[in-house]
Amino acid sequence: MYILYTLPFYYAIRKITNRSKDFAYSKTFLNSVLFRVAFSKLDVNKFAETDTYKKLEQKYPNKKFHQEIGVALNTDSAEVTTSKQRQKGFSFLNEENTTELIIEENQIAYVFAGAAYKNFAAFESAKKEEMMEVVQALGVSEIMCTTVLKNNVAEYNLAAEDNSQNAFEVLRTLLNLTLLKSYYETPFSAHLRGFSSSLLLKEDTEQLRITYGLSSPVANIYHLKLDFVLDLIKAYTDTSAIFDHFLSLNGHIFDAFQWATTDEYKKHMG
Repeated sequence: MYILYTLPFYYAIRKITNRSKDFAYSKTFLNSVLFRVAFSKLDVNKFAETDTYKKLEQKYPNKKFHQEIGVALNTDSAEVTTSKQRQKGFSFLNEENTTELIIEENQIAYVFAGAAYKNFAAFESAKKEEMMEVVQALGVSEIMCTTVLKNNVAEYNLAAEDNSQNAFEVLRTLLNLTLLKSYYETPFSAHLRGFSSSLLLKEDTEQLRITYGLSSPVANIYHLKLDFVLDLIKAYTDTSAIFDHFLSLNGHIFDAFQWATTDEYKKHMG
């Protein structure tokens, strides 16, 4: 299911957050976090010749190559042919593979496993200088889109065979009822064992997608998925402002999280 809301509703949940950069819950359900900037296609092969690339090779013990293979089908002979692989980018990973720096011809991104992400202040302190050096070495002159993603997966142990503990009743205690209105008081709500849905909020330059759902229970365990993806779809040439935009988007995601979850959900986080 896909629900679309526009400007008035978006501003109703978006506030100027008063949380500091170093705020963190004592416990979170974060599964992964992404910070990304996108731009017009550049030559990553030239980047691989720079001192910055060599520094990354020394800093990160693990590396992956991203390649694109051309595939063509000969309609006469039904023969499938592949063209030469094209270098599309690289991933640099720490020893535990919990932090990944992705550098491709049209994007730079950091991806953290949930346990590896502490808060925005720690991310900025550890990665800002490195990212700005990559931006410069790659020759990025204009950012087209800036994105922050936070993926949450919470585990709940419930008596799944008990009708009073059906998926809808679980969700009512955890999520804002606005997210569940399509399922509210429907004839089948008592029989739900799992579902997935998305809500899209749009403003002139920002687009927020909230994806949420509950897995079918296995051994009485439900998994609640709650994803926030916020894009700033706005071109800017001042690349030094990248982390300012990251901070703003991060704050708006926090506001959306506060709105989307109940006190019952947040009490598990401390």
